[in-house]
Amino acid sequence: MILKDFLRLAIDCARRDLTINSMAMDVETNTIFDPFCGKRDLDNRVLRHVSIHFKDDPVRALRLARFAARYEHLGFTIHESTKQMVKDMINNGELDHLVPERIWEEFKKAFTVNFSGFVRHLFDLGILQIILPEVSNLFGVPQTEKYHPEVDTFKHVILCLEQAEKLSNNDGEILWAVMLHDLGKGVTPKDILPSHLHHEMNGLPLVKNVCERFKVPTEYKDIAMMVCQYHLDSHTVLNFKASTLVKRFRQYDAYRRTDRFFKFLICCEADARGRTGFEEREYNQAKYFKCTFEIACSVKFQHLANHDQIAPQHIQQRMDELRAKRIHESDVFKQRSTLKETKNVQ
Repeated sequence: MILKDFLRLAIDCARRDLTINSMAMDVETNTIFDPFCGKRDLDNRVLRHVSIHFKDDPVRALRLARFAARYEHLGFTIHESTKQMVKDMINNGELDHLVPERIWEEFKKAFTVNFSGFVRHLFDLGILQIILPEVSNLFGVPQTEKYHPEVDTFKHVILCLEQAEKLSNNDGEILWAVMLHDLGKGVTPKDILPSHLHHEMNGLPLVKNVCERFKVPTEYKDIAMMVCQYHLDSHTVLNFKASTLVKRFRQYDAYRRTDRFFKFLICCEADARGRTGFEEREYNQAKYFKCTFEIACSVKFQHLANHDQIAPQHIQQRMDELRAKRIHESDVFKQRSTLKETKNVQ
């Protein structure tokens, strides 16, 4: 390797983000060029910044959290000097003006592997407090221990994300919605804590603001808003009248957007299981909700008595009345009290 090429390669390696990414190999001689001891850090499973150039792009701080989450199962940890580097970047305001689109790109990549770990590392590094204060504000917010043995709301969100990863095979829309579903608890008046009355409605403007700030795709925003507003419905669905079920299906736009409704149920199951000691608890509410929905879907216009004589403006009402009747007469509705309900979810 001539001196000019050597210097060019050294400069290129020096501008890499982490030492494990700053190695090069001569394909003709298989010689490893490793000016920043990347092989040593790789062997020791350490994520360490290469140089002061780490600060050149503040998105690298988010990428660090993503790598830490991605390789967490292999025992990789972030070096203390790199943690301090991120802290210095935060203190100097270098993360204050991150472009939302670039943050969203990192989130999309993080959805694929250990997203719960990504959120946790963002918080530990102090990054979450800058880019998503609505989520970081949940740290230290108490919940009623009887219902939430984990007590802390942020810990609950992490537990929910862990469940969502398993239940959805890392579906990004579901993970995004689960992360935001309890934002309303962050604005609960202190004088009523640890209760969180109306937290689902209080969270709606926060979820809307976050989604618009990051310019997320419409489908991500829609399911996040739906889960925030209606997640308590799923937990209490065994108490619903048949007519209430039919009303909810229409409110959810479930007949047209069935896939979103099924994702909503996964989010609610993750919420129910995302509590210490409830991780393996059966969640029959989702199965019941889906079963009654299928009954409602089975009702066709032709099933209505004298259907050819019904005025167009009355068709929806007549359809919903028959749907409620069919659900009310079904075995699953009559036997709902025998289902093992996951109780005490808030």
